[in-house]
Amino acid sequence: MCPAKIYPNVLYGYLIKSVKIPQDFIKASLLCIECGVCNSACPTKLPLAEIVKILKDRQNA
Repeated sequence: MCPAKIYPNVLYGYLIKSVKIPQDFIKASLLCIECGVCNSACPTKLPLAEIVKILKDRQNA
């Protein structure tokens, strides 16, 4: 469970499927504290924390 209460798997799905990501989801990525819990909890070992970091970087650019 994400301590920041965001859904990194949803963000990952939007990014991989090249679907426009709603601004609310992108803004939620800014709440990420980059703890990596999502990576360790993901049963398929998706790079969720890295995807969230990409979204955060896009917001800050």
